[in-house]
Amino acid sequence: MGITQAVAPWLFGAAGLITLSMLQAVVAPAAALRAYFGEQTDAPGLLAIVRNWGAGIAACGGLLLAAAFLPELRAAAAVFAIVTKLAFVALVLGPGRSAAQRQARLAVVFDVVVVALLGAWLVARIVA
Repeated sequence: MGITQAVAPWLFGAAGLITLSMLQAVVAPAAALRAYFGEQTDAPGLLAIVRNWGAGIAACGGLLLAAAFLPELRAAAAVFAIVTKLAFVALVLGPGRSAAQRQARLAVVFDVVVVALLGAWLVARIVA
């Protein structure tokens, strides 16, 4: 068994579980909006958007978690996670986003690390 095969279940499982934690935005969108971006609202439309955002991130986490156990999903899960996590990083760090709270900055760091690890895993898989 190669290193990429040995590491993959742990990489995909840990990244999946942590990413799946964004279910909090589905259950408590106002709290997630306040924690990650320092914004407060009771506008039903905005809270629905935050719920949708959290559901999308959690779905990515679920896919990564499934890929920990189903090797045939790993390449697709890695590409999907890399694309969505890079989009989040770009949006949080983009112009006018200096108000992101500590949690959002931690999420950016986590996402950059996961992107690097999944990217390295993909490259190692292709090269092998």
